[in-house]
Amino acid sequence: MKKINLIIFSLLFCSVINAATLIEAIGDKNTQFEGGDADVFEESKSQVHLYNLNGPDEINKLLGDKLPPNKEQAMAIVKSRIAVLGPSLEVKTKTAYLGITAAIRYRLTEYPAIVFNQKYVIYGETDIEAAYNQYQAWLDKHE
Repeated sequence: MKKINLIIFSLLFCSVINAATLIEAIGDKNTQFEGGDADVFEESKSQVHLYNLNGPDEINKLLGDKLPPNKEQAMAIVKSRIAVLGPSLEVKTKTAYLGITAAIRYRLTEYPAIVFNQKYVIYGETDIEAAYNQYQAWLDKHE
């Protein structure tokens, strides 16, 4: 019985220690995040997601750029663009709104913001590795 409890404890303890970190970096088209491909994220199996708050604007520009003033002609051009883009438009549209959705979900008050494990936020930092180090240092002190 002691051996089974020890194995269960070891499995639980190791899974907590080796848990991957979910990192979501949220900014606009002018935000240049760096350090998201650092070796530390690969080794820890952490996931890094970059979100652009201007995604919806880019979809609007893709479909509505340089349209003529005539409504019927404009509609025909937009329909043609949608047909050419096909299924990729759906993927682009879903991706475009991920940043806005994340900003609302986390109730972000400014950006750039880097969110860790859907719980902790660091504002104003664009170096993901530096933010990760700040996050880890904070965890070491508080948990």
